Amino acid sequence: MGTDSPLFFYKTMKDSVIKSVENFVKSKGLMFIDCTIRGERSTKVLEVFVDDIDPISLDKIGKMNTELWNELEAKNLSRDISKVIVSSPGVDKSFRYPEQLFKHIGRTLDIKMKNGSELTGELNGILNTGKNYLIEIKVTERNGKKVNKETESLEFDEISESKVKLKFK
Repeated sequence: MGTDSPLFFYKTMKDSVIKSVENFVKSKGLMFIDCTIRGERSTKVLEVFVDDIDPISLDKIGKMNTELWNELEAKNLSRDISKVIVSSPGVDKSFRYPEQLFKHIGRTLDIKMKNGSELTGELNGILNTGKNYLIEIKVTERNGKKVNKETESLEFDEISESKVKLKFK
């Protein structure tokens, strides 16, 4: 792929957009979770996922949507994008930062560890040790088998994926 190839140009443009979006989100004091560009030539949609320690209001997301579009236009990065969607991450997105967990204390999490083990349990607390975060979980299930609600501390860096477990009644 040469520097004059359309694919090289698209990748460079995409990288510029994502870096600009990440800087914009961080400048607002929020956590940048993910950014994707999807769609065809004239209907490309930029999806941006942001989070905060506290729940984000719809008004704040709407305002960010407008401000981000204006920022991309000012930097001449909106040319191939027809729509911007700013959203908080859904339950299908794994927690990227330990700070995202604070608002989920008391909820049940499904966790996959980097060593391959899996567990389910209630999030009891989070402790910043200065080097890492310790996540305290009251484990109810380990590798698919029920256990007697043992409390365990996990280092956030050892978790490969963690999501809120939905309960259906």
